[in-house]
Amino acid sequence: MDRKYLFLIYVAFFLHFLVDKAHSNHRINRQIEFESNVDEFIGRRTLFRPFSHAQGSFIASQTGFDIRFITNEQLDEESNQASNRITDIIRFEESLIENEIRIQPNTAAFSHLKIVQPSADAQQLAREALLVIETTRQLSRRFNLTPIETGLGLSIHSTRHTIQFPACRSKPPCMQHFGSGVKYRTIDGSCNNLEQTSWGMSRSTFQRILTPAYNDGVFAPRKAMDGTALPSARLISLAIVSHHDVPRFDLSLMGMVFGQFVDHDMTLSPTFVLTDSSGIECCSTDGGAMLPEASRHPQCLPIDIPADDPFYRNFNQRCMNFVRTTPGLRPDCNFGYAEQLNEVTHWLDGSQIYGSDAETLAKLRDFRQGRLRSARVNGREIVPLDPKSNVTRPEDCNSSSCYMAGDIRVTEQPQLTVMHTLWLREHNQIAAELSRLNPGWSDENIFQETRRIVIAEYQFIIYNEFLPIILGKRYMDMFNLSASQSSSSYYNGIGDYDATIDPSIQNEFATAAYRMGHSLIQGLVKLFSQNGQVNEERSFTLSNMLDAVSPIGKDSAWMDEALRGLLEQPMQNLDSSFTPEITNKLFRGGKSFGMDLVALNIQRGRDHGLPGYNSYREICGLKRADHFRGFSPQIPPEMITQLKHIYRSVDDVDLFVGGILETPLHDSLVGPTFLCIIGDQFVRLKKADRFFYDTGNQLHSFNQRQIDEIRKASLARIICDHSDGTIRVIQPLALRTAGETNSRKRCDGPSISRLNIALWAGEPIF
Repeated sequence: MDRKYLFLIYVAFFLHFLVDKAHSNHRINRQIEFESNVDEFIGRRTLFRPFSHAQGSFIASQTGFDIRFITNEQLDEESNQASNRITDIIRFEESLIENEIRIQPNTAAFSHLKIVQPSADAQQLAREALLVIETTRQLSRRFNLTPIETGLGLSIHSTRHTIQFPACRSKPPCMQHFGSGVKYRTIDGSCNNLEQTSWGMSRSTFQRILTPAYNDGVFAPRKAMDGTALPSARLISLAIVSHHDVPRFDLSLMGMVFGQFVDHDMTLSPTFVLTDSSGIECCSTDGGAMLPEASRHPQCLPIDIPADDPFYRNFNQRCMNFVRTTPGLRPDCNFGYAEQLNEVTHWLDGSQIYGSDAETLAKLRDFRQGRLRSARVNGREIVPLDPKSNVTRPEDCNSSSCYMAGDIRVTEQPQLTVMHTLWLREHNQIAAELSRLNPGWSDENIFQETRRIVIAEYQFIIYNEFLPIILGKRYMDMFNLSASQSSSSYYNGIGDYDATIDPSIQNEFATAAYRMGHSLIQGLVKLFSQNGQVNEERSFTLSNMLDAVSPIGKDSAWMDEALRGLLEQPMQNLDSSFTPEITNKLFRGGKSFGMDLVALNIQRGRDHGLPGYNSYREICGLKRADHFRGFSPQIPPEMITQLKHIYRSVDDVDLFVGGILETPLHDSLVGPTFLCIIGDQFVRLKKADRFFYDTGNQLHSFNQRQIDEIRKASLARIICDHSDGTIRVIQPLALRTAGETNSRKRCDGPSISRLNIALWAGEPIF
C-alpha cells in the first residue's frame, strides 16, 4: 500500500506541473519539459519512498574482505575501543567545564540553546547512539572500509548480540492497545500502529528520503564533491539573501505563527551539551575566532564569518556558534550511519499543548475536571508558570523561562505564546462543557475526551485552512486531503488509514523544506488597537522580543492587540528575502548583533548529512542538472548566476538553498522540490494515523454527526472564543487577510460556526 500512495503522489506531482503549464504563457516558457510518455516517466523511479535501513544489503569491501563475516567478538573489541573514546570525550568535557569553556549567559548562543536543549532521556539516548557511531567508525578503520561500505555495508550487523545490546530498544509493549478497545492516543505517540508500535513515538529518529551524504559514511558532515570544505554557510546566506520588504498581502501573519505552532508539534532536534547540561562553546569569548582544536568540542561545527562580512565586521565577529544535533538509536538496532533524534512525537497530536511524555503531561494537568493548569491575568487564563522558575505571579516574571507548555519553545517569541494560550483556553472550555454534560465522568475521562476533541479540531484546521495555502488546492484534492472530500469511513470503510505507511518525520522535511517558513517572518511586528489602528508605541522589532519576557502576563491589553496584529498584518512572501532581524540579529538580546538563521539552516543540513539539492530535484521528478543552467526554469537566472559563483559543483548546492530559491508553483506557496517533500509528509501524517479524526469503523472513531461537528471548527472561532473579549469581528479564514472574499463577520453571528459539544453527552467511555 505504501508503494501505491507513493505512486499516486508521483502522478499528482506530474499532473500538478501539467496544470501549472497551462495557466499562463509565461509559465509554459519557464516550465520543465516532461517526457511525453507518462507511464515511462513514472516507471523509471518510485517517488517518495524513504530510504530504509533494511536496504543496506551486503557490500563487499574494496580490500576483498567480506563484511558479512565480521564476528561478534570483533564487534565487541571495537565496541570497547569506542567506549574508551566516549570516556575520553567525557573527560574532555569535564576539563571544559572546569575551565569555563562553555556557552555564557546573555549571549545569542545561550538563548538559542534554550530551544534545542535535550531532555535527560535524550542525552542518555544520544550517548548510547554515539557509542554505536564510534564503533562503526572503529570497524571502518580496522577493515579499511570506504564511506559507503561503512555506512551501508556495516548496517547488516546488529547490536543485539554484542556488548552494545542496551543500544537496542525493544518495541513498546502495546497489548492493551491491540484490538479495538482503546479509545485514546498514548502521550508519547507509541502504539498508534499496532504492528510497528514505535512508529511516530517521541525520542525516535527521523526517517530519510535519500541515503545520507556523510563524508565518512557515518556521521562526518557533508563536504563538496571534490572533497574540500563546502562554502561557509554565512557566505552563502550573504550571496542569496536579500532584505527586501515583500509582503504577501492576501495571507495574514497568523499563518506564519500557526505554521510555527504546527512545526513544534512535529519536530524538535536537540543538540549536544556538556555533561552538566551546559552549552558547548565553539568560538572564542569575543567571537573573533573559532576555538583552537585543543579546546574545541568534537561536536562543534562552527560557522566561519568572512572577514569582509558587511554586517559582522562592524563587531569583529568571525565565528558563529554551532553545535551538532544529537543522534538517536537506529530503529533497526544495527551499526551504520547516524540518524538524528526527534524529541517530540511525530504525529499531529497536539504535543506542543500536552507534551510528548507522561512526566511533562503530569506537570501540565490540573487533575480537576479534566483541565490543564493555567496562570491568570485579570481573571483570564494564560499558559501556566513553570514551578522551576520560582515565580508565583505572571506580573513578577522577568525572564523567558517563567512559562511552560507541552513544548519547551513556548516563549521563543511572544506571538507563539499567544497561540499556545488560545489552545489552552480551548481545552479548558471544552473540558468545562463535557463536565457539565457528563457529571458522572472522572477527571481522567473528561481530560482524555477533551484532548481527543481538541486534537481533532486542530487536525481539521491544518488540513482545511493551513495546508491549502502551502500545498495548493490541486495537490490537496488529488490526495483527498481536503476536508470537503474526506468522507468518514462510516460511509467508506476505514477511510484513508494505511498501516503500511511510516509516518515518521523525514529529515529533509524537518531540516530543510519546512524551514521555508522562516522566509515568511516579519521583522517589524505590528500591534493593533481596538480602534483598528496600528499601535506604533507597542509594535516591536522581532529581535527585541526573541527569548524575552513575554508581555502576556504583564499587560492585559496585549493579547488582543497581538491577535489583531496577526490578523491584520500580512506575512512576508516566500522567497529568498529574509528580514535582517533573523539573518543578523537572531537572539541578540541586548547586543547589536546575533545569529543568522539562514546560515544555521544551511549548516544544519550539512550536520544531518542531507545530500545536495540536485539529488532531491531528481527524486521529485525534475531533471537532474548537469550544469548550473540546468536549474532553470525552477530557479531564476539571476540566482543561478549567484549559485555558480559560490558553489564549485551543481551537486554541492544545499537543499535548503535550492528549495528556497525555486519559483513557487501556481497555487502553492512553495516551489516543486519543497512541495514534493512537504506534501508527502502531510500525506503520511494523515494516512498513517490510526487516530486521525475522520478515520471510522473503530471504537475510538467519532460518529458521523460528531465528525460533521468537528468540521465546523475554525481558527477564527477559536480566536473569537478565546481572545480577551475585544475581538468581536474577524475574517472567517484567519490565515488569510480580510478582503472581498473573506470579509469580516461578527463573532456572535452564524458565519463563524461553533461546535455543539452536546453531541458528546453520554459519550461511551471505555
